[in-house]
Amino acid sequence: MSHPDYEGAFSGRNFAPCVVVIYTMSFLAFRPVAFIPLGVCSRFVLLGQKNNNGWAVMRVLGIDPGLRTLGWGVIEVDGSRLSHVANGHCVSEGKDLALRLLALHSQLTDVVLRYCPDAAAVEQTFVNKDGAGTLKLGQARGIAMLVPAQHGLPVGEYAPNSIKKTVVGVGHADKGQVQHMVKMQLPGVVFFGPDAADALAIAICHAHHARSPGLRIRT
Repeated sequence: MSHPDYEGAFSGRNFAPCVVVIYTMSFLAFRPVAFIPLGVCSRFVLLGQKNNNGWAVMRVLGIDPGLRTLGWGVIEVDGSRLSHVANGHCVSEGKDLALRLLALHSQLTDVVLRYCPDAAAVEQTFVNKDGAGTLKLGQARGIAMLVPAQHGLPVGEYAPNSIKKTVVGVGHADKGQVQHMVKMQLPGVVFFGPDAADALAIAICHAHHARSPGLRIRT
């Protein structure tokens, strides 16, 4: 399965596209004033999905920021059970920074509309010796945080060491160890690439931190 703007690997079932229509009452007649696309699945479609404890399944979007390649991964959380939904890359090319950021924004928006997550999580950026590179990464990270916020999603931020410690148990684990543990927690997952694998690790990290009762979603 492919998409014209972004690329990824998918699991599970597909849903038909749906749109919410907002009406206003005028002269005793209802008139449509807004059409809101919700992608191939939505909170409205998933409203009836509950686990045995009455809690809704939570869908988390993890995002690994990058200007050239922005990794994303979507998982579902049902109590202590995690399952893979999809993962992939948003890519940008060229020398025009504004257009590259716009491309990332458009592609990530498509991901949010398609999979309709309940929450998002983004890796924090740390300053390194390459000031210009850090600045560009920060701008891509801004897109990673803006898109979920535009769709009303809470956005969690996690340091790289915190993500590794949550997923692997060691704060200085290498990428191979992280990918191994992601595969253990998401049986059958196929990574679209290393950035997508990192994004799934970020989503898993958020899922573990969001298991307190105050952060659960009830239908």
